Amino acid sequence: MSTIQADPEDRPITIECVLTSNRHYIETLTVRQITAQPWLFEMVIHSQLLKSRDPHLKRVKAQLFVERAALGLVASSIAQAMDASATKAVPHNPCGALSLH
Repeated sequence: MSTIQADPEDRPITIECVLTSNRHYIETLTVRQITAQPWLFEMVIHSQLLKSRDPHLKRVKAQLFVERAALGLVASSIAQAMDASATKAVPHNPCGALSLH
């Protein structure tokens, strides 16, 4: 599941998608444009333990800043990996979520 949030005041777009999810754990990827440097994007992977003392707490698992051109390369690399794996048997993921390792 992915969501896109855009503010009417021309604020940067933020995209969030679930990478993996089950009854105990959620991992999400957020990509957002940096306002002061519009050619730069922040990518953050959050993890959330749903059975912890504070199940709403999200921890930063990874964070990086990527230029727009490099973000396009990441997208095309993912598309190539998906195309290549389409011809091979891929284990079924009951959550329907993309898992990156």
